[in-house]
Amino acid sequence: MSENRIRLFFSFLLALAAGLLFFSWRSPLSKDISYGKPFEIAILQGDSPFLVRYDSSSRIFKAFKPNKRIKLKGTNFQKAYNLLSVVYKNGADREKIYFVDASSFSLNGADYLVSFLNGWRKNPAALSGFVKKLFLLKNEGLTNLPALDLINLSIEILHLNTSNFIIEEVDIKNPELEAVEDGETGEGLEPAKTIKVEIFNASARKNMALKVTERLRARGINVLNSSTRKTQKKTEIISNGENVEKAKAVRDIMDLKNLEIYVKKSRYRVFDVTIVIGEDFDEKKIGNRE
Repeated sequence: MSENRIRLFFSFLLALAAGLLFFSWRSPLSKDISYGKPFEIAILQGDSPFLVRYDSSSRIFKAFKPNKRIKLKGTNFQKAYNLLSVVYKNGADREKIYFVDASSFSLNGADYLVSFLNGWRKNPAALSGFVKKLFLLKNEGLTNLPALDLINLSIEILHLNTSNFIIEEVDIKNPELEAVEDGETGEGLEPAKTIKVEIFNASARKNMALKVTERLRARGINVLNSSTRKTQKKTEIISNGENVEKAKAVRDIMDLKNLEIYVKKSRYRVFDVTIVIGEDFDEKKIGNRE
């Protein structure tokens, strides 16, 4: 290998490492891991959900398991919020709610994690199966954790065993859980909770993606991802498929009825609708309308 090729190769490795470091810093859960801050992930599986709290500084996984079966209502985000409200009686921080909807897998609740942590070293295939499950859920839009966070979380799990894992039962005295109300999406349109959305802030204004996310989630829309991109003038709503009914529902909630909907055919789509917030977006439309 020539000297120039070697230099190019190491330059590529340095750029890759810098890119991973940058995106790790931008990714919320990965940032918590690097700073040693605890975080929670709601594991949703039918009427047996549980909450996992991980403290990366002490590497302690604590699972909070309701002492009775409970039925959580609404979108996955709302279910996660309600579960946090059950565990933490004073409420939940709505800006840091992570969820994994594992309902499609036959898992034995928190006991699955205990058996997995206890056995994957003897059976390495169990680890690859676990990681594969996580990314299948990501591909299906059943978790709001970014891919990089899933990778970092999987790496953290490599350091753990059952001595790092604690299960605590949470007493549910009142089975009637307060749910964030699902919004109506209009006559004949898709139910809000079935609509999976990603949001990009291209307005050059701070916190616009967060404000739109709060608005849509309050109306029951399943916002799975939000981030910032290069500034553009016009706001766009994109339907990631030929059926534009879900995009219309989102457009109505945002009070943008005159905005044209773009159609983007995507064979392997996770999100039903993509929103790009441009410089022309009127912030008042999401602030006052109920």
